Formats: sequence, structure tokens, C-alpha cells
Amino acid sequence: MFDSWRGHKCYYPDMDPELKKLLEENLALAKQNNRMLRAMRRAGWLSALVRVLWWAVLLVSTYYFYQAYLAPLLGSAGGFHMPSQEEIQQAVSQYQAR
Repeated sequence: MFDSWRGHKCYYPDMDPELKKLLEENLALAKQNNRMLRAMRRAGWLSALVRVLWWAVLLVSTYYFYQAYLAPLLGSAGGFHMPSQEEIQQAVSQYQAR
């Protein structure tokens, strides 16, 4: 047995060597498991960060493409815009006049 809270191994003098070996193996496996779990957590965070950055680049590039190329084309051709209240009323009155 040992005190792990102090950070060093403190064995009983009359400890069975087989038990001592098993405890050391158990400690080594626990440390390896902890390293693997931390690596998995770090990989998850990095994956999420890359995913967010990818979507940000995608959205910004789409907006830039729209502003640089599509907006001038749509603006010169009459454009695509939300109709005003007056335009809606004119369209309704033209439809009803038929």
C-alpha cells in the first residue's frame, strides 16, 4: 500500500513482493489511462475548434462572395429585395383589376 496523496510511494516494510508488483502495475496502468483520457479530451476540443473555424470561414467567404460579385449584379438588374407595403398594394390592385 502507498500514500498517493503525497505524490510518492510509501510501502509497508512487510509487504508481499507480488502485491507490491501488482500495485506498481496498477499505478502504471492508471497513469497511462489518464494520459490517454487527457489526449482524447484535447482531441475533442481541437476538433470542435476546427469545426467552428471551418464554419466561420465558410460563412464569411459566402458573404464576401455575395457582396463582391452577386450584389452588384442583382443591383444593376433591378435587384432582389423585399417589397415595400406600397409595392404589395400595387400588386394586389393590379391583380384585382384583371
